[in-house]
Amino acid sequence: MNIFVGNLNFQTTEKQLEALFAPFGNIQSLKIIKRMYSRDSKGFAFIKMTIPVEAQSAVHALNNSSQNQRRITVHEARSVNTII
Repeated sequence: MNIFVGNLNFQTTEKQLEALFAPFGNIQSLKIIKRMYSRDSKGFAFIKMTIPVEAQSAVHALNNSSQNQRRITVHEARSVNTII
């Protein structure tokens, strides 16, 4: 399951996100989205977890939680095709 994590502190690292989500299950991939030229964080990330039940548990537990002085948003990532 793909998970969207938004409203991240711009200083949040991939290691910090991994530590946050790892207790819920196996993380297949994790990527903080960055600006093309400056490589600064855009404040959101995508995480792919292999087992849907574990991913749902992470979403439920972490949505609206406080991380690095920011209240983060965590939900299932939407497909690009559903946005258009």
